[in-house]
Amino acid sequence: MRTEFLVGTPRGPAFFPENVEDAHEICGQVARDIRNQYTLAYYPTNAKKDGTFRTVHVKIVGALGEGKLIARTRNGYYAPTAAASDAAGN
Repeated sequence: MRTEFLVGTPRGPAFFPENVEDAHEICGQVARDIRNQYTLAYYPTNAKKDGTFRTVHVKIVGALGEGKLIARTRNGYYAPTAAASDAAGN
């Protein structure tokens, strides 16, 4: 079984099963991942609507004995522009 991570994307791993047994293992891993996912909300302090890219870093601090924790995140986001906000009615 081959697993690849798509660099620079928030999509997570891509799986390439070579046989049915690999597919079962992959399904089990995906099911575990889905049961252990969380959503974080972020509200920026910079209210400028300038369309610039803003980097976001997520740091995970687990309790002792938690084991290895992994965050699959985006590198950042593009701030809205004044024109886009006006069109959306904001």
